[in-house]
Amino acid sequence: MATMAGREPHWLPIWLARRSFHDPETKALPLGAVAPEVQPDATFAILDGGLRLCPGPRILGYGLPFDVCFDAFETPDVETLISWGTPGRFWHTREVTAERAFTLRPDPTWTVARAQHTVVRKGRAVTTTRTLEVKLRGVLPLAGRAATPGHANGTGPAALLSRPSGLALLAPGHEAWRAVACDSAAHVIRLVTASGKVATYAGQVGEGGGFLDGPAAVARFNQPTFLAVDGDTVYVADTGNHVIRRIVAGRVDTLAGTPGRSGYRESAGAPEGRALFNQPHGLALDGQGHLYVADRGNQVIRRISLATGIVELVAGTPGRAGTRNILGGQFWDPKGLAFQKNTQGDVLLVLDGNSLRGLLLDKRVVYPYLGVPGEEGFLDGGPSGSPCLRRPWGLALNGNQIFIADEGNHAVRLVAVKGGDFTLRTVAGDPSLTTPRPGLHRGATTGSMPQGPLRDYYAALESPRALLALPHRMETLGYMFLLADGTTLREIADVPGPSRAIGKPLFGPLPEALEAARPVGLSFALSPPQADGTSYRLPFRWSLEFLAEDGTPARETMTGCDGGQEMVVREWLPAAAGPLTLRLTSRTGSPRLRRTPCAA
Repeated sequence: MATMAGREPHWLPIWLARRSFHDPETKALPLGAVAPEVQPDATFAILDGGLRLCPGPRILGYGLPFDVCFDAFETPDVETLISWGTPGRFWHTREVTAERAFTLRPDPTWTVARAQHTVVRKGRAVTTTRTLEVKLRGVLPLAGRAATPGHANGTGPAALLSRPSGLALLAPGHEAWRAVACDSAAHVIRLVTASGKVATYAGQVGEGGGFLDGPAAVARFNQPTFLAVDGDTVYVADTGNHVIRRIVAGRVDTLAGTPGRSGYRESAGAPEGRALFNQPHGLALDGQGHLYVADRGNQVIRRISLATGIVELVAGTPGRAGTRNILGGQFWDPKGLAFQKNTQGDVLLVLDGNSLRGLLLDKRVVYPYLGVPGEEGFLDGGPSGSPCLRRPWGLALNGNQIFIADEGNHAVRLVAVKGGDFTLRTVAGDPSLTTPRPGLHRGATTGSMPQGPLRDYYAALESPRALLALPHRMETLGYMFLLADGTTLREIADVPGPSRAIGKPLFGPLPEALEAARPVGLSFALSPPQADGTSYRLPFRWSLEFLAEDGTPARETMTGCDGGQEMVVREWLPAAAGPLTLRLTSRTGSPRLRRTPCAA
């Protein structure tokens, strides 16, 4: 099998300049190449490389090498090449004549792996190509550069951000999705798209910020931190100016608060009806004409009527921090908010200090969910009253699932509910990993960072501040998120959601003895064939557990997404000797079985 270790043949750049090789996305020729006149050759059509993934997972973990397979031709006048990379950025080519497979190691900038197999008849500018796209799961690079603050519009790493925090989703337009982000340290609101393009949405960059209403291009903000969107209107917590701003139809105005003045005052009886805030942070809309505000400096939750602009107190005691959970309650350090409807009624979720609390709005009673407001910690799966969060900042809801940007623990956490108790599971990142890098997410695991050969492939987060649930992609079963992390925006792709067991997966033949700490190929079918002998490609998610003799996990659980066909997984076995049990489970997150593939 050819590998990436080999160098390009010395003749390849010259040869490429004489042929119609092109970037499969931009269709651009190599630098200096001249497109030759291609003569039709009907007999050449049979030389089709048939590029495909070798048997294995159809959605690949970020950064992991993978094999592509293709047909080998024994015809002496035929050469074959494999090309891979990021169209428009990096594109590499190797000769693979007479080979049947090639191992690719993705470039660090990849969010979608692309490979092209080209079959060429020697001495003629006639080619036939096959292009393959492979979706990647994990914490993927989208825009900005780690530990590189700045302000520059652009796409991907060409864009620079200072400190993105609050996020909110806009109408998608011509993109898969569009969102707005508070770039707090730059005092502006940025627009970001699914393609990684970043532009200025409102405000002007300037040291120290400022205040000015008017057209979005000339308006001024001071450390905006959180956002909320209702239709075409964007609401901004302009924290440094102690006001709530509104962006609509390209103009910025002030909805509530007195610019430049901090304090506590309700609208009733105030000059011109202007209330006072003190460092407003989290925002949440209830869909009933109200905007809730975490008035952080006053340790209270406020509510603004969008129709009248009137501001009123909902819960907490102004200027008095506390953790009281009775009527009215007290708050320690409220930041991120999210509105949720559940069996109790309308609930406002509040990240308060190092805890998550729930405010039942009709009764104005505060309930503790998990964590301790004044105590930092990191704990997965433990009692809800134990310290388990460290300076959490933002919340995101995906259905009934609650996700937390746990800034101080460099992690994204999932709130799990079991038997009426709330616990945490880590989705991505870990306190032990502080040098930011994209990589694998942890699939909502419980416990310490997984060890083993894949440890270096797991993502590390710098300072995750905000999360935003993105529209579901049909080729995956998992959740998609936009993450504001340090000076970057990242996409978290294919996070497992709730699922149910389905069917009975079947193992292929297994060897009687395996060599410890060595890779082994395991084959299995995710679902038994139908009565007619066919297998639908249903959107199944599978998990493969390696259990020691006493039933405890011998290594981290493997997961993947595919359906209705035999699969082969090459994996490292645990180093310990002794009997080993493999437990395979296939599940679906769909209420109905659809014939939708879970990978491109």
